[in-house]
Amino acid sequence: EVVFEALAIKTRLNETRVIEEWETMMGPTIANRTKGLNLYKQVLTVSLSSAPLRQQLTGSKARVLQIITEHCGPGVVVDIVFK
Repeated sequence: EVVFEALAIKTRLNETRVIEEWETMMGPTIANRTKGLNLYKQVLTVSLSSAPLRQQLTGSKARVLQIITEHCGPGVVVDIVFK
């Protein structure tokens, strides 16, 4: 039971880290056009204020996942949805 609690805490910390460090990972241009971030069951939902940016990031989804994995560790985010 203690192990499960520790894993849950670690998972939650990693999820929080993704959201807190979004600007560091993606840069100020993308961060300024990000309206909201939500991480649920390893799927990151990114709400953007720019349709062209949304299309560009959708095309670069694999690279964005790679950046997040390098920064926050494997398995924290396994998919991204851009809205």
